[in-house]
Amino acid sequence: MLLWSLPLQTIASNHIGILVSLTLLSPAKINLDFKILGRREDGYHLIRSEMVALDLFDRIDISLSDKNYLNSSQNLPFQFSNSIFQKVWEEFNQRFPGIPNFEIILDKKIPIGAGLGGGSSNAATFIYAINKILGLDLTFLEMGAIGAKVGSDVPFFFTNGRALAEGTGTDLTQYDPVPGIPYTLLFDGIQILTPLVYKSVDLYLLDNDAKNQLERFAMRAYPSYEIIWKGWKSVFADLQMSGSGSTAFVRGIHDPASHRFDGCVCRTIARLGDRWYE
Repeated sequence: MLLWSLPLQTIASNHIGILVSLTLLSPAKINLDFKILGRREDGYHLIRSEMVALDLFDRIDISLSDKNYLNSSQNLPFQFSNSIFQKVWEEFNQRFPGIPNFEIILDKKIPIGAGLGGGSSNAATFIYAINKILGLDLTFLEMGAIGAKVGSDVPFFFTNGRALAEGTGTDLTQYDPVPGIPYTLLFDGIQILTPLVYKSVDLYLLDNDAKNQLERFAMRAYPSYEIIWKGWKSVFADLQMSGSGSTAFVRGIHDPASHRFDGCVCRTIARLGDRWYE
């Protein structure tokens, strides 16, 4: 059954009806809060965070190919072979040996290294596409389990778009989504490496009053970010950081450009049934 509607989501088949390509939207997310509860012996931190999906999208064209290849009109800092797409392909190839190769055309709108889950969302979208193109009939729970092998934020995108993440981020409890809530996002162009932020975490220095307890450690790892943060905070008192940064957000509709800030207004979205995000 055809699930996708033109033009944002398209489906293509060859002359015998085999699905050979998909065009899908890959949404961003923000963390409405972020608490650090401890650290496991293996070094992974235990967290608690509510996440929501937003209508800020990358667009991904996925098609069968004679080799794995990533194409984009933008200058991306990675290729297929050293990207999260490679990790997804390898996970599938372990479970289904001999799977075909894919060409991916990525139109990137979600800032990289910005705490918006762009890479994780891209991985989840690729997992969904492989499942559809190859007719594997995996459930969303099964696809999420594959995603958990790739990255801790990946399984979130197989929820309905709003969930509580616990453990290392892969233990998810779905909440009822509330689409349409506006958030103003602020960008600074700094690409923050999540492992570097976590490496700076000191459990004895957690700010119990902070909605996102990674904030002070992101600034410790990236001192220039603290300068930008203070400028934002002087205008938006209720400002929060998403994930490990660098994106910050405030609820409601604001005009970042009027303060000479780079940003945009996004709204929460929901994923319905067995559809992907629209």
